[in-house]
Amino acid sequence: MGVTTSDSIRKYSNPIYIAAGGKDLIADSDPQTLCNMINCGNHLRVYQDSNSHGTDMFSDQSLNPPLSKLIISWLSVAFGKSK
Repeated sequence: MGVTTSDSIRKYSNPIYIAAGGKDLIADSDPQTLCNMINCGNHLRVYQDSNSHGTDMFSDQSLNPPLSKLIISWLSVAFGKSK
């Protein structure tokens, strides 16, 4: 699609959470490498058995914990809001 993730991810100053399917054949970047570029620490989740990509991850019922719950929990901590 013309977007180079490694170049684009460096432009963000807000906290970033990276989630990826371990068997995602579409992604062109290794999620751990991206995490290391921005020092995301433990804000990385790789669903090893999933081949889901992008927003398809939100409807993938096999992800545990579900991505939407994981992101909502992270947002409440990252931006100081209580549930």
